[in-house]
Amino acid sequence: MPAMTTTTKCFCFVASVILILLVAAGFLRFSNRPTRQVAFSCIGVSNSSNITLISIGVTNQTSCTIVYCACSPQVKSNGVWTNFQFPLGEPMALLTPGQFGTVVVTTTLLSGESRVPVLWGFNYSTTATKWQEIKEDAIWRLARRNPCGRGALYTNNLTEIRR
Repeated sequence: MPAMTTTTKCFCFVASVILILLVAAGFLRFSNRPTRQVAFSCIGVSNSSNITLISIGVTNQTSCTIVYCACSPQVKSNGVWTNFQFPLGEPMALLTPGQFGTVVVTTTLLSGESRVPVLWGFNYSTTATKWQEIKEDAIWRLARRNPCGRGALYTNNLTEIRR
């Protein structure tokens, strides 16, 4: 194999730099696009005898399907929130892009400042295998600069609860 000439080395270096710049520009353009959000709102609160029902609206303004689950309300007492109770065995609801959904949580009568934790995350593709989920996680981490990946759950606390 013949030795590389100086001209060939310079050409390879310039071509590599251009390729790296093009890939970086593509990632920056893709990740800096304004992304829409998942919005949570209190639709209403109804009190009857000793039960309070809180209706929560979920709006998926993203281009991905999300999963979500509302937890039991927490009440603030002496500056401390009551314990978070994860709803074991409760399935998460699916919400497709651009759709609106509602969920109702039940609690005893609320007194004082309260909030409702809502767990949510972006769903994997419907037919994704484990390897495809790993690939989606890698793409999500690199392209969207999200260290948690696509299958991670986030918590939003709905605080604008009006009785």
